[in-house]
Order: sequence, then structure tokens, then C-alpha cells
Amino acid sequence: MLTRWFRKPPPGFDIEQVLDEASALMIRGQHEKACEVVEAALIRAPGNARLHGRRGTLRHAQGDLAGAIESYSTAWRLDPDYAEMPYNIGLAEGASQHAEAAVLAYQEALRIRPEFLEARFNLACVLHENDRLSEACDAYRVVLAQQPDHEDARLGLGLALQEQRRLEEADEQFDALLARNPQHAAANLYRSFSLLVRGDWGAGWDRFAYRWATPEMSRYRRRYAQPEWDGSDPAGLTILVYPEQGFGDMLQFARFATQLASLGANVILEAPGPLVRLLSTLQGVQVVASGAPLPEFHAHIAVMDLARHLGRDNDSIAMGNAYLSADRAQVKRWKERLEGDGRYRVAIAWAGEPRPGQPSAARIDRRRSLRFEQLAPLARLGSVRWISLQLGTPAEQARRGPAVLALTDAASELGDFADTAALIEALDLVIAVDTSVVHLAGALGRPVWVLSRFDGCWRWLLSGSASPWYPSARVYRQESPGDWGSVLERVAADLETIVRLHPGHP
Repeated sequence: MLTRWFRKPPPGFDIEQVLDEASALMIRGQHEKACEVVEAALIRAPGNARLHGRRGTLRHAQGDLAGAIESYSTAWRLDPDYAEMPYNIGLAEGASQHAEAAVLAYQEALRIRPEFLEARFNLACVLHENDRLSEACDAYRVVLAQQPDHEDARLGLGLALQEQRRLEEADEQFDALLARNPQHAAANLYRSFSLLVRGDWGAGWDRFAYRWATPEMSRYRRRYAQPEWDGSDPAGLTILVYPEQGFGDMLQFARFATQLASLGANVILEAPGPLVRLLSTLQGVQVVASGAPLPEFHAHIAVMDLARHLGRDNDSIAMGNAYLSADRAQVKRWKERLEGDGRYRVAIAWAGEPRPGQPSAARIDRRRSLRFEQLAPLARLGSVRWISLQLGTPAEQARRGPAVLALTDAASELGDFADTAALIEALDLVIAVDTSVVHLAGALGRPVWVLSRFDGCWRWLLSGSASPWYPSARVYRQESPGDWGSVLERVAADLETIVRLHPGHP
């Protein structure tokens, strides 16, 4: 029968001393030396499970995940009750993006030791990361039953509930964290999403400001000798507004730069290069490219923080039908190029850009994006000319896969957002998942249909097809997670009606 160490080490051989020495070397960053110590020990005690486990830990630390899994598996085979080994296998499989293998490994660790808290929490996390939300909630709750003050488990449970649109239950978890620590950054941030998605803009923006205290965002916050604008009278001040997060965020919140200018401020809007030409059409705003020398200014503020001072209700976030515009000569050229066949001209973008290096962003992108072949319900609309605005990796799906839609691929001809704006101005409709394309069309006042995932972004609120941000937008929501089929059937039916009502479209 196997013992904890499989067999006793040779006389005079101190396993604990070897392990302590290897640990000390690891702490000092001397991984190669630690490996030598462990390898030498394994020659004398090849059947020792702990030594194989330590070899796995060293391989893991050096990025050799396959080697680590091999060593952990050997240790586990030598000692089937060694729960730390399937747990470590779960860590390595998770780091290798092998989610199902990680789940199975954590479950094995819990079979051996049901009270293994770290294994239960990591199981919850990997289930969560792979959108197995109901199972993740169950696992988080078991962790909390064992350790009610486990903040990460409570935060994870709240987020998993929020992603299932169980907002009241989610808020209970966030509020429990905030009762213990009112300054808890992540709990305040996630609580802000629950407020914003209900249209409670003022309270939502106040909590949204806590994003700057999260590890993900704190490094992006600008710090200047000049103060941050605090919402006081800006008349006569030169205020720098700087970008944050994505292109869509910049397009959506740039409206407040115009409002700030209307209050008497001299507004300098720093913009990423692809947005400079387009944002230069904002009224009363001086646009400077990121990386260029900045003019002198009295105060500064991040673009999304403008909403906390200027966008606290539906009336204050509205900007009419359009606040950006395209170059008229470019629009004319596109119209001349696309006219002639009488078909309704519709642009489409079906996916965001995968972000494998950013797990949380990758999860959102996976839920918001379609595969090109899922657009098949739109193919029956013969009177529509489809123009692709899809960029990045997903565009290859249309080039290399089945020809679900006959596309005019315009994306490859677009250099920046001003180019894309000119094309959109020449079209009848834009249909897109929740990407910057939606915000661009909305900011131009062009008709845009938003394909929104079940746990849609707070920008599109909880229900209804209208948007307080963009009067020209219509929101099509998933009725259940992942159900794009019914969304596209509704889109196809509505588009078919429009085309039928406008025969011989010029």
C-alpha cells in the first residue's frame, strides 16, 4: 500500500532540509540552483511524492507548464491522497487555457479533500471565466459557507449574478462587501454598473469613479501638477480632456467636451491618432493627437469622468441626432461608387477583436461577438447590398469561410475613423454588435441597429429598443444567453419590411 512518501528516504537523507533549501533558493530567485538541489535529491529518493511536487512547482515558476503538469501528475500517482497535486495541475491547466482540464483537476482535489477552500475558489473562478455561471455561483456559495468574509468569492458571486441579469441578488453581494468596506473599489465599480444599466446616471457615475482605484485602471490615470477639474464653473479655464479605455468610449463621451466648451471653457481634447480627424469636427473643441506636445492648461479630466459632472440625467446626456460629421467630399465619392443597383445599402460588423491577453475583456468579447456563419438568416434579403465594416481577425471568417453573405469589403480601404464616417454617411443603415462602429454611427446620427448580448453593456439599459445616448439607434437584445438566432430573425424581418416599403431604393 502506498504511503504518503511512497517509500522511506535513504537513511540520513533529510527530505525536509532539501525542500527548505529549495524553497529558500526559489525565494531568492535562484530557480536553476533550486532545480539542481531537487534533481540531486530525486536521484536518491525517486519515489518521493513531495520532491516530484517541488520539481513541478519549479517548472511551473519557469513557465514550463507541460513539464509542471507531468511532475504534479507523477507526485499524485505516487500519493493518490496528495490533494495539492491535482490542485496544482488545475492551476497549470488554467494557465495553459485548458479550462475543462482545469475544472476536472480542481474537482479531483475536492474529491480528496472536500474542505479544500483554495481549490473550491479556483474552481469557481475557472467556471466563471468560461461562462458556466450557474455552476460558478454554486461554487462561490460553498466558499462563502466555509469562509463568509472571503471578499473575492463574494465579489465573484456578485459579478456572476450580475452577468445573469439577477441584479437584485448581485447588489446584495456588492452591498455586503461595501458594508464592511465602503471604499472597496471593485464592489463600488460593479455596483455602478447596476445603477447605470437602470438609467440612474448620477449615482452610477459617482460609483464609476472608483474604477481608478482598481488594479486594471489605476495605472492609466493621469497625474499632473494642475488639479483635476471638479465640476466647478469652468468659464475662462483651459481644461485638458484625455482619453481612456476604448475608441467607442471616446466617441460616446466626447459629446461632453462640447458641453464643457459651451460653459465657457477652452477645451483641449487629446485623442488617439485614428480619432483625431473625426473628433476635430466637434464644436468648440481643440483636438490634439496623443503623444503630441500639449498646450498649457489649468485643469484636466479623463473623458469618461466628464459625465459625472455633465451627464447626470437623460436630458444632459442627449446631444440631438448628431455631434460628429464626415467630410462631404468623401461622402459624395462613396455615394457615387455605391449607387446604381437600387439595393438598400447596409453596413455590418459582427464581432469585436479577441483579446487573449486580457481574460475579462476576452470573456466579454466572446459573448458580444458572432461568427460570420451565424449571419445566415440575413442572406434571404436579396434587395440588400451588404458592406463589411469588420476589422481584425474576425474579418478573415468572411474571406476564408462559407460565403454566407455576399459582402462588399470596404474595411480594408478605411484608414481612420473619419474615413469610416464618410462611408457610413453614404449608407442607409449600420448593423453591428457592441463595438466602436455602433458609437460612430450613433454620433453621426445615422440609423444603427445594435446587436446586444444577454448581459448587455450598461449603455443600452435593461430593456426597450431605444437609447438615450443615440436617438438613431435601435437595440436588439438576446432573450437568453448566446441566443443570436432569434435576434437575427427579428433583424431580418424588420429589415425586410423596410426594404419592402422602399422599393427601387436610389
